Amino acid sequence: MNDPATRKDFTHRAAPPSREANPFATCWTRPGALPWCGDTSDVVEKLRTAGWRGQVVGPHGSGKSTLLHALVEPLRRAGRRPVLIDSRSDQCGAGDFLLIEAFERLPRREQRRCVAAWRRAGVGFVATTHQALSSSIHPLRVVAQTTPDPSVVVNLFDRLTERRPTPVTVGDALASFASRAGDLREVWFDLYLLHEDRTRPARTHDATAAYLVMPCRR
Repeated sequence: MNDPATRKDFTHRAAPPSREANPFATCWTRPGALPWCGDTSDVVEKLRTAGWRGQVVGPHGSGKSTLLHALVEPLRRAGRRPVLIDSRSDQCGAGDFLLIEAFERLPRREQRRCVAAWRRAGVGFVATTHQALSSSIHPLRVVAQTTPDPSVVVNLFDRLTERRPTPVTVGDALASFASRAGDLREVWFDLYLLHEDRTRPARTHDATAAYLVMPCRR
């Protein structure tokens, strides 16, 4: 082993993570991929009675963007032409109803400026906020408050793992949910890493020896 002419390297090699095998990969948990666990018809009715303008209020990772995606088809059935946009974009798109994602990232003053501009344009809209945006002149109705509970975690966990086996348990999911203060986005990230850690032995090849022949010194 100490022969300067020959060196041996013994290594263990693990196959890379596969999003197809990990039920908690982003492609399965992103907004639009998971269903909204609630009644969208109630949200649409509140929007109708509020003149097709409102806000969805909830903390980070509570499902606000998931709800916006889930509202697309119900709004179409209600005769609207919804379009999803990012809050940092000034494009209204080819629709008459805006579903504004990440609205809570804007400063309060910018939020009010955008709301006023959308009102002047005569389009309907629903925006996501962490805290309700208030106005004494043109109050914006809160049409939904996203507050996931453990039953939502169990429901979504069962859906995600139905076709993709995992050593991660629903107990792990509930423990993460409690430690993350209800932030579902962080829960799925925790479970993704836990799945990769627990499946690593099955993805690891047996030790292999690599030989590197060095020139002999005379």
